Amino acid sequence: MMTIRPAQMEALIAPQKEIFATIAVGYLSKFFPEDPRLTDRNAIGSLIADGGERAHTYAILGEPELLLYLFLVFERGLHFELAAEHRWMKTILDEPSTHGEEKMSRIFSRLAKAK
Repeated sequence: MMTIRPAQMEALIAPQKEIFATIAVGYLSKFFPEDPRLTDRNAIGSLIADGGERAHTYAILGEPELLLYLFLVFERGLHFELAAEHRWMKTILDEPSTHGEEKMSRIFSRLAKAK
């Protein structure tokens, strides 16, 4: 049986992460075209990586819902769901039986109603 070491696994995954980071920057640029954070490769790369890790803790795994989660991170901050006014988001994100797509749908539906 073949064993893949962690370093080898990271080497296999790294190109996918880079592709997703490029997609995410393009997505965020559509909504925040003048935001200077998008021109700082290191800062935006860290934000996408950190946001992606946080999203995974909430079982947000698919690209569409991950992009929506990153939109919230970019707009409201990395730990947006911990702010008092966003605790309702954390409640939704913490639901173990709800898929990531449904979580994002419920959050964005409520945000749209609040406008």
